[in-house]
Amino acid sequence: MVHPKMIQSVISALKKNKIVNIYTILKSQKDIVDKNRVKVTLDKAFNATYFSRAPILNNLNRNNKYLKQGNLFGFKYEGLKKFCELKRTKLEEFESIDMLRLIENDIKIKMIKVNHETINIDTLDDFKKAVKTFKNDKLKKNYL
Repeated sequence: MVHPKMIQSVISALKKNKIVNIYTILKSQKDIVDKNRVKVTLDKAFNATYFSRAPILNNLNRNNKYLKQGNLFGFKYEGLKKFCELKRTKLEEFESIDMLRLIENDIKIKMIKVNHETINIDTLDDFKKAVKTFKNDKLKKNYL
């Protein structure tokens, strides 16, 4: 599920970047070790340096936090065109994360921190959590 502020963050970042994604800080050990939660490391300019399904610490500013990519991508036309032209890479196939294709081809992905948690739906338990969250969502009236 996506909060409108997340979408606005991506749109704003696209003014200066060709490719944008969001991230949050992982707080639970369960999510940190969950292979369905894609973790990301960042450079000092908040560009993605690696994505992994394994627990990888982000040592940016010595915070030692686990960061989860939010799966809300923004592409300018030229960024999406380039992504589609690139062949799959070995790291992309190994991790099963398509954004690694960009990193391996030296294409920057600007990562934007958001405070709203994204809900991944990869398992039946994830689906149940999403349904429960949606029932209590204060913005639900805006969706329907």
